[in-house]
Amino acid sequence: SGNQTTTATVGIDLKPNNNGVRLNLVLDGVARSNTVGVTNEASVYTSGNHVFKASKPVTFDGNTFVTGPAEVSVWPSNTTTGVSTKYDNVFLFGGIANSIARDEVAKRRGQSEAIAAERVRSKVLPEFNQEVDSKIGDLNKDLEAKVNSKLREKDLMPSATNYRTTEDDLRANLRLMGDGELAGGDGPFVTVPPTGFVVALHESLLNNSMDRLKFAGRTMSDKELASEIEKSFSDLLGRQFNATQKIDAAGEGSKEPATFIFPDKDPIRIRLNN
Repeated sequence: SGNQTTTATVGIDLKPNNNGVRLNLVLDGVARSNTVGVTNEASVYTSGNHVFKASKPVTFDGNTFVTGPAEVSVWPSNTTTGVSTKYDNVFLFGGIANSIARDEVAKRRGQSEAIAAERVRSKVLPEFNQEVDSKIGDLNKDLEAKVNSKLREKDLMPSATNYRTTEDDLRANLRLMGDGELAGGDGPFVTVPPTGFVVALHESLLNNSMDRLKFAGRTMSDKELASEIEKSFSDLLGRQFNATQKIDAAGEGSKEPATFIFPDKDPIRIRLNN
């Protein structure tokens, strides 16, 4: 009998792969215990410090996350902190009995640590497997329902994708280009900071996205234009997008109503400099 406290942290270990994302979810933990084992002959007090590492592979092909079976390694360590026998208060025999009990404990340390390791393994492995599989299942559902389906609905689904990982970083290349549209090629190699990320954005992504708003050839009031932009972004993001309120709050602008007359081709064009 006794008590045990387990603490753990989860991290990601990227693995090289040129045809998708490959990584291991890594669980590093330690189980600390204080127990007493009781027999008719003696009571043994033990402090346990069992280190473990569990790893579960995850891959992503651009559409679906897939998991593999987890593995766990345990490094058990038991330390005897005390021994008592029914002869503790008997002169001479108490010390002898205590010494014999300690010798028996020492002989069985390997067995006790093997049992401790198996108990940690049997607790960690199934729960880690089940928890990650459940979370990845939810992630796949959210990816389809909250991202991909909305991109398809707005005709913003990337026309080409490429994902790859190295030991140090994850790279995703996405292109949005329909018939008759232009798009940029691979940009220059950009070093990724150790604790951050980099977004390299080509202006063709912005322009091709703007074309999906279907403003070509239309005449719209400023309120109609703002309303359509807000609705489109709200539908895409799954939350309310209030651009006009932020623009009005940013500074003094003309309060006179405006009319926008868009040409049949290239109704809105964005150009990035430097």
